[in-house]
Amino acid sequence: MPDKTFKNLAFLWLDSKKRSVKLSTSAAYALIIQNHLLPIFSDITDVDNDSVQKMVDENSMSGMSRKTIQDILTVLKMILRFAAAKGYINAVVLDVSIPNGKTASKLDIFKPEEQACILKYALSEFSFRNLGLAISVTTGMRIGEICALKWEDVNLKDGVFKVNKTISRVYLNEDGKKYTRLVISSPKSKSSEREIPISSCLKETLHHLKKLEKDEYFVLTGGLLPTEPTSYRSYYNKVLKKLNLPKIKFHALRHSFATRCIESKCDYKTVSAIMGHSSIKTTMDIYVHPDHHQKKICIDKVTRILKI
Repeated sequence: MPDKTFKNLAFLWLDSKKRSVKLSTSAAYALIIQNHLLPIFSDITDVDNDSVQKMVDENSMSGMSRKTIQDILTVLKMILRFAAAKGYINAVVLDVSIPNGKTASKLDIFKPEEQACILKYALSEFSFRNLGLAISVTTGMRIGEICALKWEDVNLKDGVFKVNKTISRVYLNEDGKKYTRLVISSPKSKSSEREIPISSCLKETLHHLKKLEKDEYFVLTGGLLPTEPTSYRSYYNKVLKKLNLPKIKFHALRHSFATRCIESKCDYKTVSAIMGHSSIKTTMDIYVHPDHHQKKICIDKVTRILKI
C-alpha cells in the first residue's frame, strides 16, 4: 500500500495519465497540482468536502476566474476517483459550489476596418510571418495552429488549409527538475482537426509559394524549424504598433474572425466547424450576444405574425 498523502496519490495519478494524454495536457495537470492543490492538500490523507469548499471560496474571493476554479476541481476529482478505484482511499463525493464571480469581460475584437488594415499590410508587405497574419485574419486559426502549419497542409487542389497539429511550449517538472519544451502535437480536441477554405485573396500568393516551398517546411518560416507562439506574439505586437492599432492579444484575431462570421449571418454550425469548437453551444456562448436592436427586431417580427 503506497503512502496515502494527497501529494503521493496526486503524482501516482499523474504518472498513470502520462501514458494516455498528450504531453501538453500532462504538463497542464502538473501545473495545477503544483500551483493550486499541493499548497493546500500536500500532506493531508483525508480530503473532505469542507476543505475543498474553503479552497474554492478563497480562490473565488482572490479574483480567480470561474474557469480556472473548475479546472482545478476537475483535476482534484480525477485524482480522488483514481485513488478510490485503486483502493488507496474511500470514495470521496464532493458537493462544491462555485460562487458567482465577476461578470465575464467583453471579448477583445478588432473593428472591421482594423482587421482590413492588418490584412492589407500582410498582403502588401510580403514575408512568411505576414502571410501567417493574413491566414489568421481570414481563418480564425489559433496561434499554435498557425505556427504548426506546414506547406503540406496547404491543399490548393481542394482549396483548404488542413489543421491537424499545434505547437506549444510546455512547462515540465520531472524529478524536481523544472524546464520547458517546445512540443508539436495534435490540436486542442478532435473537433479542432478540420479543413478551412482558403480565402480568394490568398490563393494567388499561396499558388506561387507552393511551387517553391517543400512540403515539410513550416509556412511561417519557409524552413524546417518552426516559430514558437511566444516569438510570433512578439512580432504581432510590433505590427500592431507599426499600424497604430490597439494592443490586444493575438487571440483577438480569432475572436474578430468569428464575430464577423456571426455578423454576416453565417449559420452557427458552419462557424462552429470553421472555429474547431466541440459544439455549437460553445460558439453561441462565446460569440452570440443579441443586443437591444436585435431583440427589438425579433419582437417586431412576432408582432407582425400576430397582426397586432
